[in-house]
Amino acid sequence: MFVVFLAEVYAALMFTVHAFRQGISIPEAVLAGTFLFCATMAGALLMRRAEHSPSQQDLFRPGGLAAVILCGLAIRIFWLMLVPPVQTSDYLRYLGAARNFAASGTYSEDLLGHHFRAFTPPGLPAFLAAGIRVVGDHSWTPALMNVGLYLLTSVAIGGLAMSLAGRGAAFWSVLLFAVWPSNIGLTGLAASEPLFLFLLLVAVGTMNLAAMLILTAVIAGEKLLPHGIAISRAVTVLAVALALAFERLTAAGILKN
Repeated sequence: MFVVFLAEVYAALMFTVHAFRQGISIPEAVLAGTFLFCATMAGALLMRRAEHSPSQQDLFRPGGLAAVILCGLAIRIFWLMLVPPVQTSDYLRYLGAARNFAASGTYSEDLLGHHFRAFTPPGLPAFLAAGIRVVGDHSWTPALMNVGLYLLTSVAIGGLAMSLAGRGAAFWSVLLFAVWPSNIGLTGLAASEPLFLFLLLVAVGTMNLAAMLILTAVIAGEKLLPHGIAISRAVTVLAVALALAFERLTAAGILKN
């Protein structure tokens, strides 16, 4: 599974380079993607080694992660003060649907003289509507909700990275997210990306936790039940026998589907 994940990352880098720059050829995109992939892997290996360095231990402690998250929060607040958010295009449409949802309890949009009830998925407007109901309909409501999503997403990134690759990877992952330009620029906008990223990380973290629990249960089962493999085989044979018996009885007309 890890090899498949690395292959997906490699392909994603090539596709991103090819889509980002017009006129770039496929061989050039492959070359650039390969370089980025190798640089990323080298950086990950260096971070992994740095994690065991005594001089880096204090930096990688939970206090260091908290400091990085708070620095990212300060950057976003400064950005909101420097560039007050103005909702346009899709952001304005999402916010309009959220306002209508909060006021009427019905998800709908009015576009070009037409009334739509399922023009776009209701997830983001429903999320914004909840914020409007709680703190009111203000120009800073989307910004407040995105700041909260930043904090939750940072915790999710740190927890997932720590469980997969250690404290060093968690520190650098949270740091990169704290200073990522596009995420900072979306802080004041009613954009879907902050909510999507948070939900994606929660889903990945949940699957990772479920896999760890299943693996732990399997290991514990093997220790507690010396004959666990024999029992599992017996259950499998019994299930197959029942399935075949059901098929024969159905074919004979004794049972009906």
